[in-house]
Amino acid sequence: MADCKVIQICNYAANYAGNFLASLDSLAQRLKVMGKEVVFVFPNAAQNKKWEIDLSGFKMVYTDFDNDVELLNSIKKEIPNNGEVIIHTHFMNSMFLLKLKTILSSEDKVVFHEHMAVNYGIRQKIKGEIVKLFGFRNTVFIGVSP
Repeated sequence: MADCKVIQICNYAANYAGNFLASLDSLAQRLKVMGKEVVFVFPNAAQNKKWEIDLSGFKMVYTDFDNDVELLNSIKKEIPNNGEVIIHTHFMNSMFLLKLKTILSSEDKVVFHEHMAVNYGIRQKIKGEIVKLFGFRNTVFIGVSP
């Protein structure tokens, strides 16, 4: 996977970078040293933020996260033809995985990162079963609760 591309899909447009972007920057810097290409996808609202973290050394894509077609098309443009891609999502709804599946191959790897309190209610269990049944074979779930 020497030519692997990592796409960070970040539904994040806060006025501060905080530990979230500092951690992603650190990861991206390490991946860059390893010869990996890193792309960040942010909502349009993040484009004019004056974060204290400098991500200018990486490709930045800004798109409409409220428009599934535009968001998926923006992501699809970044996926290399050789299929060597890892998608890492942040602050995305779990049902987004099913939409993402429409533009990826079964071999693509997805890291779905939950940044919220875990809800074990019936609705969450049903969504979890739907994602398991119809989601990706190569999906890793990471849960981070406040």
